[in-house]
Amino acid sequence: MSKDRIIKAIEACALALSLAVAGCAHSLDVCNLDRFRSATEEDFSRKGLEVNVICKNGGDASAWKYCEQLSAQMARKAGYVVKTTGGDADETDFTVQCDVQFDESGSGMNFLVSWPGFVIFTPAWLGYSYDVDISVHCKIVSSTTGDTVGEFDEKQDLHIRYADFGTTWGATGAGWFFWTVPAAINGIFVIGYDDDITPELYTEAYPVLCEAIASKCIAIINAYDKQ
Repeated sequence: MSKDRIIKAIEACALALSLAVAGCAHSLDVCNLDRFRSATEEDFSRKGLEVNVICKNGGDASAWKYCEQLSAQMARKAGYVVKTTGGDADETDFTVQCDVQFDESGSGMNFLVSWPGFVIFTPAWLGYSYDVDISVHCKIVSSTTGDTVGEFDEKQDLHIRYADFGTTWGATGAGWFFWTVPAAINGIFVIGYDDDITPELYTEAYPVLCEAIASKCIAIINAYDKQ
């Protein structure tokens, strides 16, 4: 093989590698997030009320982040002075006892996205499918009377498309260069939930989800305080 042909072969491999790497990610897409957007307007009629959001399962990092975001949204939408704790705190006007549970799962179809989907870079343009089902229970108590002034349950089931470099390189990158085996092996691993999704949900989804919960809490608290 001549020197020119060797150089052209190297250049072709480099181009193929760059295309594979460039196509090895699908940014987080919560497909049904708009469903949970709150249309409730801000209500500052009881601005300055002190509220303690108690995270009932604060040992779970995701639950704690959720409760922190709930506190932030209540402060933003109602002007409350809100703190997040794992239990009792200094005397406040109200407590919101928030229990948040998560059920995270992948999909068997992710195997097909990886293999034979790697042939047309399916992980990059479609992403792998995941579900995060969130169950929220809120109990609102008046610190003055000890009465439960409101209680509700909310389900927030998220349908997600996502693929990062770590879960697609074995399919679109190595799969191309070593043909099919890496993509098939990768397909087995992506059937389960990808923990890299969770930190992105904190910033991309929690503000929307918690605004909806905050709106319900605010409506209950403000209605009670006006009685």
